[in-house]
Amino acid sequence: MFVLEYAVLKAVVRPRRKGRDWLFIILIAVFAIFVSIRIYEVII
Repeated sequence: MFVLEYAVLKAVVRPRRKGRDWLFIILIAVFAIFVSIRIYEVII
């Protein structure tokens, strides 16, 4: 949920910046890993 809130706040509050947002990339990666673990638990 934190990742989704961060993405929405970034889109609404901050203007578009040049360059990559490393915090957003890391949060998306952690979120993807967490979701894949949950899906794996459901399958097994």
